[in-house]
Amino acid sequence: MDAANATYVGIYDEPVSLRDGIFEGQPFVEGGASRPHVELVREFSVTGDLTGDGSDETVVLLAENSGGSGTFGYLAVLAGTSVGSTSLETAPIGDRVQIQSASIQEQELLIQVIEAGPDDAACCPSNKALRRWTLEGARLAEGEAESAGTLSVADLEGLEWHLEEMGAATDFGEGVPITVVFDTGRVAGHSGCNRYMGAAEAGGMPGEISLGQLAGTMMACPDPLMQLERTYLGALGQVTRFGFKAGRLVLTSINEAGEVGNLVYSPHPLPE
Repeated sequence: MDAANATYVGIYDEPVSLRDGIFEGQPFVEGGASRPHVELVREFSVTGDLTGDGSDETVVLLAENSGGSGTFGYLAVLAGTSVGSTSLETAPIGDRVQIQSASIQEQELLIQVIEAGPDDAACCPSNKALRRWTLEGARLAEGEAESAGTLSVADLEGLEWHLEEMGAATDFGEGVPITVVFDTGRVAGHSGCNRYMGAAEAGGMPGEISLGQLAGTMMACPDPLMQLERTYLGALGQVTRFGFKAGRLVLTSINEAGEVGNLVYSPHPLPE
């Protein structure tokens, strides 16, 4: 089934039919700006056997925002056989919940999340939890969550993160990927032409981070690649926060003019 053009129930009173991944309803008040809006989170997709019948189901994520500050996540199952092929009932995951990783194991959907604790602002969650769902008929039913502690810089370790987005840019040319690796208070990676390294220091609040002065090798490359490298290292040196979106790492930077930008990375195994 095409998730970007499917119909989902359980978000509003009436079913929501996406077209090219987006649904927009009529304004709540005639002439007003606020209106129902649902969008498929294209970066998120988990496939596995939830029913035990030997056929895989796919779980997708929808984001709902009706003009306020909150963005509410909903999970839905796309089934290739008997379940959910016509009516896709959604399961709420919460407001601005960050997804660190997701998998289907032993007929359970397991999602490692970062969510707001009792004293957290909605913008800046710090509580880690493992949440789990099973498929009951056409409905994802959530079981008991397991607390996993507090978000820390150590949660970035053990993977090589490959740059996917830098502001509006998503095409970084062919060749060696731009990467970042975190390891016990240090950061290193490939910046397109050269390798770099430096310190990674946690801030006073969960999700805060500073990468300090970065040092690197001095190999020369063609001008477009050198310019890309300078832009990347400049943004990386101004990073102040980290978080997760649909399993991807997001480093947030603020430049001298106060402009906020994001570096978005996909997770990969560490090279041997």
